Amino acid sequence: MRRSLLVLLAVLLLGTGAAYADNTQYTLLSAVTTTGASATSVTALAPAGSDLWVVQASGTFGAGTTVQIETSLDGTNWDDAVASIASGEVWIGPMCNCLLRANVTVHEGGGKTVTVKATLVGAGQLRYQ
Repeated sequence: MRRSLLVLLAVLLLGTGAAYADNTQYTLLSAVTTTGASATSVTALAPAGSDLWVVQASGTFGAGTTVQIETSLDGTNWDDAVASIASGEVWIGPMCNCLLRANVTVHEGGGKTVTVKATLVGAGQLRYQ
């Protein structure tokens, strides 16, 4: 019975988009050319303070585009974790047991693309050079 409950719990967690410190890369935005929030949001379920989000933006967009990294507890009310992230920039922030998404609030147009990817890593996995 206990094993069945653990298997069920594992299946439910995997089905919710929960992220663990397994270095899995999550694409929040993929080559978008308009404003709007990512339809994909990921959440971390791990002991507080033990893991870090690593988020990177890339694409052809420039200073005329604003890409925000946002967090939410309920998936309805979102707050800025990062007010603006530039192409090529990496943000490392604490895991917060909350939802994480990317949001293009201003787009400069001209077919410029925005891609944002995130991964959750253990604090001991980061190497500074």
